[in-house]
Amino acid sequence: MKILHITYGFNGGGVGFVVANYCANQPMPGITFDIVGESIGKPHLLQERFEKAGFHTFYVTPKKQSLLKNIKEMRRVIQQGHYDAVHVHFEEWSFLYLWIAKLCGVKVRVCHAHMAYMTGASVKPHYRLFRVLLNRFATLRLACSKDAGDHLYGKHPYTVLKNAIEAEKYVYHPETRRQIRTQMGLTDKFVVGVVGRLTYQKNPQFTVEIFAKVKEKRPNAVLMFVGQGELEEEIRRLVQTKGLTDSVLFLGLRTDVPDLMQAMDAFVLPSRFEGLGIVYIEAQAAGLKTFATAEVVPQEACVDESLFTYLPREATAQQWADAMLAADTTQRENKIEVIQSHGYDIHQEAEKLRALYLKGKAEGEK
Repeated sequence: MKILHITYGFNGGGVGFVVANYCANQPMPGITFDIVGESIGKPHLLQERFEKAGFHTFYVTPKKQSLLKNIKEMRRVIQQGHYDAVHVHFEEWSFLYLWIAKLCGVKVRVCHAHMAYMTGASVKPHYRLFRVLLNRFATLRLACSKDAGDHLYGKHPYTVLKNAIEAEKYVYHPETRRQIRTQMGLTDKFVVGVVGRLTYQKNPQFTVEIFAKVKEKRPNAVLMFVGQGELEEEIRRLVQTKGLTDSVLFLGLRTDVPDLMQAMDAFVLPSRFEGLGIVYIEAQAAGLKTFATAEVVPQEACVDESLFTYLPREATAQQWADAMLAADTTQRENKIEVIQSHGYDIHQEAEKLRALYLKGKAEGEK
């Protein structure tokens, strides 16, 4: 069975890592994968990982540059690949590629929801129409959480496929922590970590505000940003304005996130909206105290109540900082059994996805 994944690109966003975790890292006997993305965001962090796993990688012109070119190029990729299935990760815009796949005779058309609690564009009339169309063209609907599925599919049936991880990579190791902190000059620091794109969704401005309050009470505090995005220069200016330049690390896109999490003391990501947020699972797997926005991050993201703290959307930066400073961040444990018991171990979920693919193919051949 030959499957094409259609996603934003290979520059290290959460969706890209979900695809990599499921399809590039796990053997799926009888199934091969290709992947196509819009040619945005360099360096292409995940491209080498996909190609090592045997994927053919393709680029198409971004829709924002030329919708017509995007459609023509995507249709060419699908037609020439002779795929048994397409698996689309474009939220409301998934309708477009599901429609193209249908025109090309692809029998199994998978739509995968990764987002919820969106505002603004998601409530515009044409997005409501897009959701109607994608539900018409999809033959299999997947979602990373119940909230994400309800958002994109409404009353249509769907299957929750969790944002599973290679949990063993994140298990806390004191010696690894010591080595990384020594290498980075963080031996005596209180490290607040955030892994996520520097975009509106991830709310990095508020993260800086929170950290400024932490810094007032913990002078040895350091903020570690792992990720990049269109707001990076704005965030750098904000950091400079607040006199925090020497206390904030901008590490960009990284492939060693499990090691970096070993070096952190707390993890914070006050997102404005999320479908689930795979980094919350990773942080808990690393044994980190984790802080997230209530009513925005789904309940499924909390796999260990002793580690996870929800703060209300209206909470101030001071309240976030106080919660973080009040937490006991000195005790770290191996949480792999907790991750597995909540269904976030990739070895379990990958077999579930394989079964769904094969079932879809069998039904399409009837």
